[in-house]
Amino acid sequence: MTQSQLEEIIAQATDALVAVSGFTYRGVCTESFRPRGGEQCWCSLAANCGCSPLRGFTVPSPVALDTAGDPAITVWIDGVVMDEWALVDGDFLIRTDGKQWPGCQNLGLADLALGTFVVEVTYGDEPSIIARNAVVEIACQFMKRNPNDSRRLPSNTTSASAQGVTITLETLQSEIKTRSFMLPWTVRFMTVYSPDARNQAFVYSPEIDDGFRLHQVR
Repeated sequence: MTQSQLEEIIAQATDALVAVSGFTYRGVCTESFRPRGGEQCWCSLAANCGCSPLRGFTVPSPVALDTAGDPAITVWIDGVVMDEWALVDGDFLIRTDGKQWPGCQNLGLADLALGTFVVEVTYGDEPSIIARNAVVEIACQFMKRNPNDSRRLPSNTTSASAQGVTITLETLQSEIKTRSFMLPWTVRFMTVYSPDARNQAFVYSPEIDDGFRLHQVR
C-alpha cells in the first residue's frame, strides 16, 4: 500500500467519524473572514454612505490556542496587524484600545489591501486520544479487503464526498452498534460526541445571574 492510499483511507475514516458525531466534531481548521456591519448602514442626501462601527462580533468557536496559550486569532485593518483586542466568553471579539471595529469595507478588494478588515481564526476541536484511536479502528475496517470477513464494515459505508467520500450514516452507526465489541474506541467516541450526547447536564443557581453576568476575557 502506498502512502497516498494510506492517507486516503485515513481521510475516509476521519469523514466517517465526523458523520457519526452528527458533524459536531470537525477537527481544527483556519479560516479568514471579512466582517461587516449588518443593517446599520446609511446614505446621506449627498450620496455619502457609511456604516455604524461594530462594538464587537462573534467568531467561530471553540477558538484554538497558539503556542503561547493565547487565542489563535490575527486581525488586520488596512493590511496592518492589530493586536489590541480581547476575546470575551470564547467567541466575542472586542477592541481594547477604546475604539470600535470598522463597520464597512469593500469586499471587492483583496485581503490586506487598504480599506479592508480581515480576521483569521483557528478553531475547532483538537483530536482527542479517543478520536485518534477511533479513526485507527475505522481505518482498519476500510483496509480489510476480504468480503468473507464478518468484521469488515460493509462496502456501502462510503460512496462519495468532497474528497471522493460520503458516509451512509445509518449503515455505519448500525454496524458500529452491532459490532461494538470490535470497535471499542469508536463506541467511546459516539458516547462522547454523538448528537445524543450534546444535551449534557448543567448546574443552575439563581444567584449567579441575579444582577451579575460572568464573562471570561482572554
